Order: sequence, then structure tokens, then C-alpha cells
Amino acid sequence: MLNHGLEKGSKVLLEFLDDGSLRVKPYLEEEKPILQENRVVLEIESGEDTSIERLLIAYYEAGYDVITINQRPYLSEELRKEVRRALLRLSGLEVVEESSDKLLLQVIIDESQIPIKKTLERMENIVRSMLADLKKSVIENNAKILESIVERDNELDKFYFFLGRQAVLAIKGKRSSL
Repeated sequence: MLNHGLEKGSKVLLEFLDDGSLRVKPYLEEEKPILQENRVVLEIESGEDTSIERLLIAYYEAGYDVITINQRPYLSEELRKEVRRALLRLSGLEVVEESSDKLLLQVIIDESQIPIKKTLERMENIVRSMLADLKKSVIENNAKILESIVERDNELDKFYFFLGRQAVLAIKGKRSSL
């Protein structure tokens, strides 16, 4: 470990090899993994019940970077609303192009800049504050505090999906630091 300049708290890259073994090497800025975009195109039939929110979450967590949604002859207003509602739950996934029959979504953050440990710590802090406020709301019989807890639960969901994405990318040997 010392030969490679590693010490407690050093960043490392995990590389999964074809033979099933794991290679651990020092994380060097100049050796950042090359980002490979995973793309998917969703062709949605007009009037089709799509469960688009679930699809977007699944592709996001699976590590897809670019998601194209097509619906002909035009995107329904309902589909647009469902997509926008889903985007509120997915960190860094944004509409980068929009036309009458197409939405192009792209992840615009670099997950490797946010260590998995940091994501977990943030989630822990949110849960602790929610539990403390739940206790406080029961003692004080205060419904306003409960509303705040629901808002933080939505934020927690966002981190949960982001953590899932980070974990999948780390397992695939792509851009994620511990």
C-alpha cells in the first residue's frame, strides 16, 4: 500500500476484470475512467399507459446517461408531466432537448465527484433529522413538522436513487469513487 502512496482515506479505483477478479489501484486525476454514455430510446405509443416514472428510475439506476423518449404524432401533456415528476426524484437527470414528439434526457453530473460514502452520510443525516422531528412533532402535536418530514423523505428518495446509480456504476467498473 505504501509503495503506491496509499494511506487511510485515500481514494481508490475498483476495476472488475473479465476473469472475475478485482483490481484496486490508486485514484489519480489523470487516470479518470473515460465516460461511456449508455443510451436508450423509448418509443411510447399514443395513449399507452407507460409507467414512465418507473422506467426512468430503472434506466437511471442502471447507469444510463442519455434517455430519449419519442411519442408520435406528439408527446402528450400527461407524458410530459409524468416525466417532469420523475425528474424531481432523480439527481442530475435533466431535459436537454425537447420537441413536439421527443424529449432528450441526460445525466449532467459526474458521479465520481461525489463519493458513495458522502451519499450515505447525507442519507444518514436526513434520516436522523426526520426521526428527531417525528419525536418532536408527537410531543408538541405539531402537524407542520410532519410536512417537513415528508419533504425530507422526497429528498431521501433522491439520494437513494442516486446511491443505486453510484453502486451500479461502481460494480460495472465505471466512474464511482468510494
